[in-house]
Amino acid sequence: MTHTLSPPPHFLSRGEISPYIQPKNSPAMRRLFPHYTLETISGAGHWVHVDAPKRFAELVEKFAER
Repeated sequence: MTHTLSPPPHFLSRGEISPYIQPKNSPAMRRLFPHYTLETISGAGHWVHVDAPKRFAELVEKFAER
């Protein structure tokens, strides 16, 4: 019997005003992380956990509870 593991889910976040994750990156991200969730945090830059710590924590907790 052969067992295969499905890829684990991944949580990715981006700051609304950060230039690092753009829509054009979606195909590559989906290939690398087929089961990812991407959350955009309003008003945050690249360091979302610093710019919006409460919102970031809420989203991580919500994802972890799935």
